[in-house]
Amino acid sequence: MGTLSGVQHARLSFWYWPRREGLAGDPARSRQFAYLLEGGKLLKKLFEFDENYSGWQYAEFDLSQYAGRSISIQFGVYHDGNAVYDKRSALYVDDVSLKVDAPPSSIDRLAAYYPFNGDAQDASGNGNHGVVYGATLTSDRFGNPDNIKSFLCQQICCF
Repeated sequence: MGTLSGVQHARLSFWYWPRREGLAGDPARSRQFAYLLEGGKLLKKLFEFDENYSGWQYAEFDLSQYAGRSISIQFGVYHDGNAVYDKRSALYVDDVSLKVDAPPSSIDRLAAYYPFNGDAQDASGNGNHGVVYGATLTSDRFGNPDNIKSFLCQQICCF
């Protein structure tokens, strides 16, 4: 997402929909996740579970404590490949944004926005483009086709 320099407050928000076949399972074997990273190292698990929700969920996180650091967010699903535990998991993600306020204006400004209009380009104009690995296009939460990334796998795939 880039460096949060001169920032007093930073808020990450997004919509997500975790899906899985069958009942919720063991997150050690299969999970949907959102992680906050710095230099490829885990800073914080925003969420990590193995669930099958019935619809879209909204999440918002205060990232102000990471001001001045180069951070990224990783969305994904994991499955250990165990043939006995072969239920597939998916994570749908839509409208990821990072809003910050910094002096002297102390007015919220959009640092990054990912509408997932078929790609992971930053629509804020700040050039904080994302990279997609192992995801497929699917309909967004409004029913628009080929707009968001579906993370579906039986091994490891991440955004």
